[in-house]
Parts: sequence; structure tokens; C-alpha cells
Amino acid sequence: MSIVISQNGETKITLKPPQFRRVHDLEDGKLKYSHSEVVCELENNAMVHVELIEAILSNGDYTVKTMPSDLTFPFQFTRGETECVQWIKRLIFMNFPNLLVSDVYLNENLSVAP
Repeated sequence: MSIVISQNGETKITLKPPQFRRVHDLEDGKLKYSHSEVVCELENNAMVHVELIEAILSNGDYTVKTMPSDLTFPFQFTRGETECVQWIKRLIFMNFPNLLVSDVYLNENLSVAP
């Protein structure tokens, strides 16, 4: 499963998301949800956060293709707009229902009591 972001038929980046993380912080002695992270694997097997697209893409119109579902979505990217990265995170979450989801604090998985 992967996300391919292209512009004018040229692939700009391919992301293979193996994990969706819900990150927690400690507030007043209690763990509270802070934000979500999507960890992705690049074609060279390097692991990165989905936010890497902000360093690779220029402002403009792109096509996002989800594989293997072969669905395509138009994507207007603007650097510095958090909505762009959030939209890609939502696409990943919606298109890959079997994606590993974990809750983490300080990069450690939180155990869930039975």
C-alpha cells in the first residue's frame, strides 16, 4: 500500500505508510492527546514522517493516488498550510483501514490495559 504524489504525470514522492501514531503529552500529571503522526517508508526504505512533503513539494496542483485501491484525488499544496499535511494524513487513514495505529508517549508505545 502506498501514496503516490505526482504533478503533470511526474512522480514527486511515493510514501508507504506502515504506522499511524497518536502522540500524547503529559499535562497536570495525566496523559493527553497532542497530535497524530504518520510514519512513512520511502522507496529507498528510509523511514520519515509524512510532513516531509513540505520540504519536497512546491506550491501547486498535484494528484494523489492510493495504491492498491487505484483511487486518485486532486491535491492543491501550499507550503506552510497545515491543512495540506492534515488532508494527506486523513487520506492515508481513510484508505488504509488495516494500518497499524498506536498511542505513544516520548516515542514509547503506551500499553492498553485489558
